[in-house]
Amino acid sequence: NAISAYWFDLFKKNNLANHHIVDIAHPLVWIVQKTRPLKIEAIARQYITGSMWRTYEKGERTFCGFNLPDQLKKNQRLPELLITPSTKGIIKNIADIPEIEDCSISRALIEKHLTAFNFHSTTDIDQYEKLLREGFKLIDETLTPLNHLLVDTKFEFGYVKNTNNEDELIYMDEVGTPDSSRFWEATAYEKGEVFELSKETFRQRLVNHVP
Repeated sequence: NAISAYWFDLFKKNNLANHHIVDIAHPLVWIVQKTRPLKIEAIARQYITGSMWRTYEKGERTFCGFNLPDQLKKNQRLPELLITPSTKGIIKNIADIPEIEDCSISRALIEKHLTAFNFHSTTDIDQYEKLLREGFKLIDETLTPLNHLLVDTKFEFGYVKNTNNEDELIYMDEVGTPDSSRFWEATAYEKGEVFELSKETFRQRLVNHVP
């Protein structure tokens, strides 16, 4: 909670967007504004690792609508930051989208099924991508002096009514934590090693040993 609150506050101070926290009543308790969430996990990736690498390793070269080149190596830094969303919850009755949670999707699919993902307009798709990129950049730049690399991260967004009674897209849930983000130690990476500062080690054990 404390980590997320720090980033939400920093986002707001840097004029990125508002967030859903109304008051922090206790270090473990937030009072929040109810939102109408987008049905996407907004994910940005700067390195090829995790689920993206597992897909690539199987021989697939298209990921969330992006065509990936051959010869990429595990944990390699990508030429650019990629936005690779997945479904939040289960999207039902759409032939293009499997009825499973965390299903990787492309921007084209979101545009095609705009209302199924709770978007009001394609302009709001542009807005969520902008806020995702800006939030990623701010976290990354803040962590650089601390010898941390922001590898990838997940944000969530939702609509609230602002003071003008208009729908406003804001940050919600949590951001920049070791649960929603992957961090590596920078000096280790420069030596060709990966030192995890997030939950990935535990997650990989589950992937390896749990059906």
